[in-house]
Amino acid sequence: MFTSPELSTVYSGADISTLRSPAPDPSAMNGYSYLVTDRDRPIAIRKAPQEDGGIRYAVDQLENPDSVTLCPGAVLPPNVLLHGRVGTVSTTPSSSQLHRAFASAIGKTFQKVQAYYVGPGSIKLWHSGHRLTIGAKSPTTYDLAA
Repeated sequence: MFTSPELSTVYSGADISTLRSPAPDPSAMNGYSYLVTDRDRPIAIRKAPQEDGGIRYAVDQLENPDSVTLCPGAVLPPNVLLHGRVGTVSTTPSSSQLHRAFASAIGKTFQKVQAYYVGPGSIKLWHSGHRLTIGAKSPTTYDLAA
């Protein structure tokens, strides 16, 4: 939820300012999240009235079904690597096509470890002793194990 309806739009993943930033939270569920759509698709912003009388603005799949969400993994110093994910709640052809494009790219460059795909940089961190996990505070029994 945002305090302003102003959008911050980028046309390439390389232009996402927070993509290589440290994790903003010790849980992967509260990390950075991006709405991905086709370049020419307009983005709908949903007003969300707050109990205190204010208004917040949501940019999500509820109003943008032809999209996927990208939640990249992130490093949490000193030795935690939070998982990332690409997903959609929609079944529109556009959303499905975007999801397949991400899945194809991930499948070509990431290594499958158990039920997960792990990128080359993450593999190196993992082999050097980083935890691959959903949250820094979660028990190590939930980490991806070798």
